[in-house]
Amino acid sequence: GRCMKRYRVSLIILCLSTLIGCLNVVSAASKSGKYKIVTVVKKKSDSHLYYDGVLKPLKTTDVLSPVDGRVIKMDFAYGDYVAKGKLLLTISSDELAKDFQQALESYLKAKDTYENSKTSFSGTEVLNQYGLISRNEYSSSKSEFESNALSFADSRDKLRDIISKTNLSFNDIEKLTLNDTSQIDKLLKIKFDNIKVISPGNGVVMYPDLQSADTSDKDDQQSGKITVGKAVKNNQLLVTLGDLKGYSMKISVNEVSINRIAPGYKVIVTGDGFSGI
Repeated sequence: GRCMKRYRVSLIILCLSTLIGCLNVVSAASKSGKYKIVTVVKKKSDSHLYYDGVLKPLKTTDVLSPVDGRVIKMDFAYGDYVAKGKLLLTISSDELAKDFQQALESYLKAKDTYENSKTSFSGTEVLNQYGLISRNEYSSSKSEFESNALSFADSRDKLRDIISKTNLSFNDIEKLTLNDTSQIDKLLKIKFDNIKVISPGNGVVMYPDLQSADTSDKDDQQSGKITVGKAVKNNQLLVTLGDLKGYSMKISVNEVSINRIAPGYKVIVTGDGFSGI
């Protein structure tokens, strides 16, 4: 027991001697300039994330061509602010005139066939009620009537869709029959050279996105720029309206960094388009 106590006392004295020696060495080293004492201060670590992308308006609205045709007038300049309902472009369309003529002729023929079929089937139903015709005859007449009714409805929808692109009234044309030859003749001679493209919303007129634009003209393949005389296609992206109250950018963030980004964080944007920044 006494040996153990002596051993512990000796070990404690040895540790104290070593510690005092180290302190003397550090003190001497500090005086000689070999070591520098640094005080640790708790601070928040800052790190930055860097991404590339295309800066776009906060919100965009696409303006599409309603028909195949050619631009004959422009009522805007790129960079102009336009309000909803403003006239943007006027298009002349020979293709629309052809489509209208074909749709009108198909509609009138389908309507005539349907009306005749309807009258015929009404008589067939009476005969069937009294058992004067066979079941097969009745079924055949009914099938023919239903088929004509579907064809008529389809031709009417197609005509309505084409007329919606013009300033004509579908209600007036819908009432026509094959007997109205003079009115039909006037309609078939109509040229659709005044198709209006109206702004669907408010915003600044910009060039269309190259990925969406139909740049068929060689001179405009790099910009998608609309000019007077340029040919356009149905549903072609003509211009884009941008809401410049703010800006947006789409970026790809990996799984490691995604949790370091949250709404409200400030960002610094630099680019070739920002002179001096």
